[in-house]
Amino acid sequence: VLFNIVAPLPENSSQAEQSFFVVLHETTHRSTDNLVDAQTGSKPDVRDAVVYENAAFYADHIYLKNSFPQYDVAYMKCFLSLDNTTLPVAQLESEFLKNYPVADSLKRVIEQFVHNL
Repeated sequence: VLFNIVAPLPENSSQAEQSFFVVLHETTHRSTDNLVDAQTGSKPDVRDAVVYENAAFYADHIYLKNSFPQYDVAYMKCFLSLDNTTLPVAQLESEFLKNYPVADSLKRVIEQFVHNL
């Protein structure tokens, strides 16, 4: 199935990393949107579209944290717009999870999905 992703054209290595994160996030929706639909039994209302976004953010975070930890901190900083922060990793992760909350039941489904990749 063909789908399109729009990402900023990078001009340096920092921007290349951010563009990669945008592509990763948008690609993740291909799987997590279906997980959200299956978990809720129907498509959430348009005003609840944040559920889809947060599910993709959470899946990316878990995937990077477990498989490519060297990119996880940069991913969280990128989507929190905290590129220059010196927060400890645990505090950064807490802030990320607070900004992109996911219901515990959906977290478990996402974690199992990521684990099975």
